[in-house]
Amino acid sequence: MEKNSLIEIPKKSLSEEIKDNAKELDSLKSINNKVTEDSPELLDVGLTSVISTFNISSPVTDPNPLNNTVVSTVAITLTADLALTMTDSPDPVHPGEILIYTINIKNNGPSDSVGVILTDTLPLTVTLPSYSLDNGVTWNTWLGTLPLGTITNGSTKTVLIRGTVAATATGTISNTASVTSTTLDPNLSNNSATTTTTVSPLADLSIVKTANPSPVHAGAQLIYTLVITNNGPSTATNIIVTDNVPACFSTPEYSTNAGLTWNPWTSSVNIGSLASGLSSTVLLRGTVCTNGTSSITNTATVSSDTDDPNLSNNTSTTTTNITPVSDLAITKQANPEPVAVGSQLTYTLVITNNGPSTANGIVLTDNIPNTVTNPQYSLDNGTTWTNWTGTLNLNPLNNGASEKVLIRGTVSNTAIGIITNTASVTSNSFDPNLSNNSATVISTISLLADLAITVSASPDPVMIGETLVYTVNAVNNGPSTATPVTLTYTAPLNLSNIEYSLDNGATWQTLNLVANVGTINLGTLANGANKTILIRGIVLA
Repeated sequence: MEKNSLIEIPKKSLSEEIKDNAKELDSLKSINNKVTEDSPELLDVGLTSVISTFNISSPVTDPNPLNNTVVSTVAITLTADLALTMTDSPDPVHPGEILIYTINIKNNGPSDSVGVILTDTLPLTVTLPSYSLDNGVTWNTWLGTLPLGTITNGSTKTVLIRGTVAATATGTISNTASVTSTTLDPNLSNNSATTTTTVSPLADLSIVKTANPSPVHAGAQLIYTLVITNNGPSTATNIIVTDNVPACFSTPEYSTNAGLTWNPWTSSVNIGSLASGLSSTVLLRGTVCTNGTSSITNTATVSSDTDDPNLSNNTSTTTTNITPVSDLAITKQANPEPVAVGSQLTYTLVITNNGPSTANGIVLTDNIPNTVTNPQYSLDNGTTWTNWTGTLNLNPLNNGASEKVLIRGTVSNTAIGIITNTASVTSNSFDPNLSNNSATVISTISLLADLAITVSASPDPVMIGETLVYTVNAVNNGPSTATPVTLTYTAPLNLSNIEYSLDNGATWQTLNLVANVGTINLGTLANGANKTILIRGIVLA
């Protein structure tokens, strides 16, 4: 027992000393000690007993004074009423958060309480427990019990116990603390306290959104992949994914089974519950607009009925560039057909944008063959003409619009056979159909050769029986080579034994006549070439 502690004794409990004679014993009020008749008296609890001395004496000689004095010793029983209260904070508490119990132990007396021990077997859902005796300045590992020594009468001892609520905790957490001491406690009903803490689930949901393809072609399908992850610690319930798709994303649909089935999108979907550490994927697809928008920005959010400690990752935004799509087509015609050498050949090219986007940076290419000389082009249907250099930059074409280009040139005099010409068109836009981006036209060349002949006769005049010789000079005035060249001769009835020579008379051949008409094959006459043919016969009477 500690010194200088006080205990309470009932009134009129006293240590008496008998001063006079035995006759006055029954009226004795107090001896040797101060006694208050109307209230209890506090004695130093350092005393473990009450010692009273009783002595009797008289003037008469006492033959045995040894039995005149009696000392009475009464043991003192010390008591201390310890009372324990406990509060929790926070309440409710989230899994993963620190839960703090504040335990106050008050000694209601009347004595000091010695050998005080605090016991608190924390539930398993409160992990890594520690305690503090200095209001949280320092902490030590909690082992279930804590000796607190002596708590003096009227004083209070505060103990903080903290721990981390397990991620799997649900429902409530019930905790009971109790206190004991070696000092007698007259009231054990207040030596323990229980507190119940409500566990509020906590789930950190996050969402990540990606777009494919990126960039995307105008008018093409775009698919968003939304990955929703529960970072815990609790299961998230009633999860809602919201995505207010932009106007440039038409006919939206969603899938929650990796694209096996699709349903119309109405701005949100409930994906149910998601345990801690798990993820769920939502696919969202639609058709990108063709109105010339350069990019499409889309934001998705996720929420649930479970408290979320981090809202910064509940939203995901992605911006996808839109590549214009323009299906350019070109057609080409040639006029006239066939075309004669030396004459003008005109090509009519029509470039059409089948959309869906406006086509910019259009380039027309046409490598005119060398057999078409001095090429020119016109954009106003032939009113004005400009020299053609092989390529031409055209103005933008809106969806459905067309542009006509005329290209003309002169067919070379040396051209023969056919003229093949191909034109092609490109633009800065993506073209989904390249098969119609070029056109080829084949023109048949009609040869032009100005053949002329001169004829002279010798002798002139001629006598009957003489040989009459015709000198025929055939000339090709072009511009084309003439092949094959045939000379037709209609013989008179009074000319017989008709022969012809192609080597200026060195050799002669009989001219076969059919109905007095004979033909001579002269072969090929190039532009500007000439051929001399001799025809002879005997004049008849």
